[in-house]
Amino acid sequence: PPLQLPGSANWHLSKALAAVSFHPDLIYSRCHAGLFAPYALARLLRCPCIVEVNGMLLEERRQLGNPAWKRAALGVGEALALRSAGHVIAVTQPLADVLRMRYRLSADKVSVVHNGVDTSQYVPRPLSQTRSVLSLSPRTPLVGYIGSLQPWRRLEESLRAFSLLLEHLPRARLVLVGDGPLRPQLERLAEQLELG
Repeated sequence: PPLQLPGSANWHLSKALAAVSFHPDLIYSRCHAGLFAPYALARLLRCPCIVEVNGMLLEERRQLGNPAWKRAALGVGEALALRSAGHVIAVTQPLADVLRMRYRLSADKVSVVHNGVDTSQYVPRPLSQTRSVLSLSPRTPLVGYIGSLQPWRRLEESLRAFSLLLEHLPRARLVLVGDGPLRPQLERLAEQLELG
């Protein structure tokens, strides 16, 4: 069976697994620079390690204001992790292209597997129905975002830009759907900008 190693427990779990001589068919890891346990364990157990990459960790850290030396260390860790993996899965084609170029990964080492959506729980509806639920006419300009409310998404800039847009399109509406650590700050900023 596949083995997935979660975040901070990696080293302790890998030691425990090695001690009981558990031999998975593969190890699946979400890429976090500096967490080498999945790669070390894969090497120790002689099984492949597959790495999933959901975003550009270094860009996120830069936007969070991490010092350059920390980002440099993360870059080395990320490069080592990706080059050590048996295969890399990126969630978008542009991300796969950047990973291949930045880390000089061969085309056959990187695949794209888009994030899935449970369409039994999240049923796409016609835009006209969405506009009706939001009490918007078909002519009302609508801007939307669905995702996590994380600092690296730069949603504060989106709110400020939308505020400027309203000067030219006063009927426009903005809908943000999601949650995350930035939510209280975004709510305060929306109130300050009188966005509703």
